[in-house]
Amino acid sequence: MQAHGHPDDVDSFKWKDEDTLEDFMEDNESDTNCFEFEVQKNQEQKEDFTFREGFKASFSLVVSIHIRIAGSKDRYECCETHIDLDLRPEIVESRHHQTLVTKRLIPASVTHLTKHESISCRTFEQKMRQMLPSCKLVFADVVTVDDYGVFIKHAGVPRELANQCLPVMEDERRQIQQNFKAQQLTIQQNINNELDTTTQWVERHLRHYLHGMYPTLVESTDRETPEASDESDLPLEHRDVINSEIRDLISVVNSTMWRQKKKRFFLARVLASYIWRNRDSTSSSSSIVELVSKIFFDKERELYPLVRRNLPDSKNSWVTILFKGDETFKVVDKIMHIADEKLRSTSDSEFTDLLCFVDIEEEDAAAIPDFANIVKIFQATFVEPFERWASSTLRHDIKSILNSKFNSTRSIMLGELGKAENKEIADLEEASRLRIRQLLMDKYDSGCTLYIKTIKQREGAPCFVV
Repeated sequence: MQAHGHPDDVDSFKWKDEDTLEDFMEDNESDTNCFEFEVQKNQEQKEDFTFREGFKASFSLVVSIHIRIAGSKDRYECCETHIDLDLRPEIVESRHHQTLVTKRLIPASVTHLTKHESISCRTFEQKMRQMLPSCKLVFADVVTVDDYGVFIKHAGVPRELANQCLPVMEDERRQIQQNFKAQQLTIQQNINNELDTTTQWVERHLRHYLHGMYPTLVESTDRETPEASDESDLPLEHRDVINSEIRDLISVVNSTMWRQKKKRFFLARVLASYIWRNRDSTSSSSSIVELVSKIFFDKERELYPLVRRNLPDSKNSWVTILFKGDETFKVVDKIMHIADEKLRSTSDSEFTDLLCFVDIEEEDAAAIPDFANIVKIFQATFVEPFERWASSTLRHDIKSILNSKFNSTRSIMLGELGKAENKEIADLEEASRLRIRQLLMDKYDSGCTLYIKTIKQREGAPCFVV
């Protein structure tokens, strides 16, 4: 009990917990204990108080039941706990200040009467039929709609009440799921249609993309220049991304044969340039372009021997090697290093221009008798791996990009739709849970309190913690 009134009345008492609290709490770790006190004022002040009999607190019977299936025998285990609370405080009342304080509080006496029994499902249902009408039914907030279904099925709830509780929610949930299923199918179909439309659009306009990046190679094979792309058929939300990613993809010819030929071409150009600068009057080549062609189409497949065998004879003579060391090794190493640098720094688009020897002055090119034919031969040599890449690897890579892009969009949209479905079902379940809970509590609203904490399904059988 608490003291209500003037502070002087409370101060007139000396509580015994001042010197015994620490020891007492070590032995009695309970918050149901209070302490005796004695009046510290003089006798006249003591007579100012009247002692009268306290009161007896009355509490409803609380029943706790634990029910679970015992193994596979389809039986229940029941445990009942009865709690009796007896409070008999003595009251001291002040005539002057109407102060009400507790003089003595007998700790609550708690008696646990526990019994265990195994009963069949039928017996449990019969027992619940007998027990529920005389109980005040209370459910914890953690009990779900499905838990209520288990309880109603095994607790012998009247059929009329059971029908009132469950079917409506099931019908509404099924309707929500059907509605969202239809939306999912619509999203799937729309994404598939957009993917097909985009794929067909890219197929139609792929030559236009290739022509924009490799005009000389495409023009050497296509009789007509590809028409400009009309992006009206391309989904607006993907247009910029698809254009950007496709251009990035075709900027590199992802072909092993292409890379090998490209490296050989640069090596032939660097070596031809070196030979041309160090040529003498006996040189058989009339132009650097012819030298590049001669070296590139040499029958030697390995690059190092190719460079060495095409160097001037003076660099390979035994006299030079004997008296000056093997200068050829240094020259070959330097030539191959320069060729590798040019290979790394030159994009495939820029490289196709070099196939036409655009860095050769027009006057010099015109002076080369077979210039146009040499350019045509080089283009034909690189068209083969280019077209093979464009018709297989490139198309496969573009398809992978489009699938990834649209699958990502599909995943995001279906994810958002799933969240909306879960929320709507959760709202429905919460409303149904509160409705079912109220229906059951309205039906069983008087008598000893039966408080159901949890209802769990274990190995296909229910378990109540009540």
